Amino acid sequence: LRLNSAGSFSTGVFEVTAGYTHTCLRKTGTLSVWCWGDNDAGQLGFDSVVAPPIPPSWVTDADALQLHTLAPGGRHTCAVGNGGTWCWGDDTRGQLLDGSMGPNSPWPKRVLGLSGPAVQLALGEQLSCARLANGSVPCWGGGSDPHGVPSTTLALQSGVTLVSLGSQMCVVQDGVLKCGNRYGLTAVSGLPAQAVLEI
Repeated sequence: LRLNSAGSFSTGVFEVTAGYTHTCLRKTGTLSVWCWGDNDAGQLGFDSVVAPPIPPSWVTDADALQLHTLAPGGRHTCAVGNGGTWCWGDDTRGQLLDGSMGPNSPWPKRVLGLSGPAVQLALGEQLSCARLANGSVPCWGGGSDPHGVPSTTLALQSGVTLVSLGSQMCVVQDGVLKCGNRYGLTAVSGLPAQAVLEI
């Protein structure tokens, strides 16, 4: 995989994450972020909406915002950067939480209302979640009120050290792997006794 005039992605990749139909990466020693794949909602973040799959493109303002901790979702993408958490792409269900539900945004917009800095992001098809340093996991999108603050349900108020989101949610909470959704999580049994390092 190559990007015009920027060399090969075969070495020096520091961070790479895949969403439903698009992928993003950041290379070692650079603040630039590239995304490729479907872009029908602006989820690649390069100032344009193009329906067919496209090759790697630079995310607008990724350098200035110092984006990292990338998280592609269904048709939107989020990352941590200067000034907080930034999202772009599909906003039809409030996934960007930028003060309005829609229109879609092909460039990063700051998420409003997080009570602290995100240390991990997890995105589903229409939902966005951030794990904060205090162990809570506020979420937004999925048709919830885009003018409010991200919602932290009772199940996700504390103790979370890892979170993963797809068609269901899984977390490591107080050392226990649990899966379900943000309103109710059940401990997963039958796994080896070793600590879960990644989900």
